[in-house]
Amino acid sequence: MKLFVDRRSLVHYCVLLFGSLFFSLAARMASEKFYPLAFFSFVLAVLFAWIAVVREVNEAAIYMPDSMRRPVHWIYAETFEIFALIVLGFLRVTSPFRKSQSISCAFNTRPILLVHGYLNAGHVWDFHKKILAKKGFGPIYTIDLGHPFQSIRSYALKVQEKARQIAKETGSSELNIIGHSMGGLVSYYYVAKLAQAYSVPQLITIGSPLQGTRIAKIGFGQCAHDMRPDSELIKEMHVAIESCNDVKFYNIATRTDVLVVPYTSAFFKSESQHQLCFDDIGHASLLFSKRVSNQLCAWLKNP
Repeated sequence: MKLFVDRRSLVHYCVLLFGSLFFSLAARMASEKFYPLAFFSFVLAVLFAWIAVVREVNEAAIYMPDSMRRPVHWIYAETFEIFALIVLGFLRVTSPFRKSQSISCAFNTRPILLVHGYLNAGHVWDFHKKILAKKGFGPIYTIDLGHPFQSIRSYALKVQEKARQIAKETGSSELNIIGHSMGGLVSYYYVAKLAQAYSVPQLITIGSPLQGTRIAKIGFGQCAHDMRPDSELIKEMHVAIESCNDVKFYNIATRTDVLVVPYTSAFFKSESQHQLCFDDIGHASLLFSKRVSNQLCAWLKNP
């Protein structure tokens, strides 16, 4: 039977339905004097209603003047950023019970390594990894960088070791790398200072502070210090990367990124055809965005 609504509309209707159900439950529990449950149900009803309204207003933002459109995008992005952070927390808790492994239907394309960001691990790539594998890319690997407060240089050495393992396993001398947040900076340093020539044809970063970020000044560990705009590592990497003419660099940024400040720090060069900037996706939400996955597939398919 053919559905007369698209998937986005169906999700929207479900949100409204659950909001109505929780509101009805809140009224019923209040009438029965089950006040704690009534309060909880009311909060959920308000939450679902807020999500529905924010989604609709964000869709209509393209018709608004810039002075109104930008705040709307910010509210939308940060609303769903909360859910993204909850999912990341859940993945962190459950990661010891799930074995990380490569994913691929066949070894028919160039291997891909996904490098995670600050205070995260390889499990954060589950969403994009499955979509890339479904599209026929791979084999796809992730890496756990370990202790969260080491230096970018030490993390790059771990990427180097992982790259060697992947080359040995696949027999391929080439490896595409995708990095999120700090992982993009780690990957840039690896390519600039450690990788062999022509071994990394494509490097894609997602919300990575390639020019540093002001927020790093309140972070912990040597890696946070390395991510400051005036750090020696940033300067060293920029000088070294200029000679990497054999690598194609691609950057994804978002104007509603609260961790890469300013958001333009997520861009390294001025090649606009290799850059994409979203208006309404949060920093963590980039890991769960179908729009990001589609762009990754496009770049990997047509380098």
